[in-house]
Parts: sequence; C-alpha cells; structure tokens
Amino acid sequence: AIKSTPELSERFYNHPTFAPATASGSLVCTVADYARFMQVFTDSSGTNFLSADSKAEMLKPYADVKRYTSAGLGWLIEQTPTGIAFSHGGFNTGFKSFSLGRPDTNEIAVLATNSNEGDRLRWPIISGLTGAGEADLLG
Repeated sequence: AIKSTPELSERFYNHPTFAPATASGSLVCTVADYARFMQVFTDSSGTNFLSADSKAEMLKPYADVKRYTSAGLGWLIEQTPTGIAFSHGGFNTGFKSFSLGRPDTNEIAVLATNSNEGDRLRWPIISGLTGAGEADLLG
C-alpha cells in the first residue's frame, strides 16, 4: 500500500493520467492485473484467497439502481436469466474504462481506453471477444 501524501501527488501531477489520490479515482494498474483481480469473483474452485461468504457479500445487491440493476459493494450487479453479471466503470479526463464479469460462465472483460468517448467501444469489443451482445451478457 502506498500512503497518499501531497508530495506523492506532486510527483505524479504532470503524468497524463493524473488524478488526485482518492478511493474513487486513482487506481492505476494494468488491464491484465485488473482481470486477475476480477477472477477472484468468478473463480469457483475455492483456490483464491477470498472466502465464498466474502465473495457472496461483495456480489450481493444492496440498493436498487434500475430494473434488474443494483449497487453492490463496489460493483453494479445485473440480474440476468442465467445468473448475475457484475461491472464497474471509470473515468478520468481523456480515459474511460469498463469491466464486466460473469461468475456463472467465468467470463471477464476489462477495457481501458484513452478517449473520453471510449465507452462507445464497450459493447462492440465485448461482442467481438465473446460472440455475445449486451442483451446476451446482461439478460
């Protein structure tokens, strides 16, 4: 863990992805690392460090957002005909990201773009990779 300090923020101030160190907007990692993190929630083999109870708690709907969509602990939870999908997106000026996981199929998609319009690529890329459209993945 790196403690956020004014000195640390100053060091990264001129970096093109600069965002003040906050819980909601300063995660910096690779797409591969984030996909490995998401596998914690899709791997049912019991070989990862998070208990089944903890995973269930993280993927539990807590507040309704819209029909079939709830807020969980850090994830949007979509109820689909075959199970749940969990997702999370992010935005810093000039960059957009999106991640989607399906515990029932062990599918994960993580997209990171260097554009304010990057979310336009979300479903075409996921469809191309999985052969499924938004309706297939989210019900």
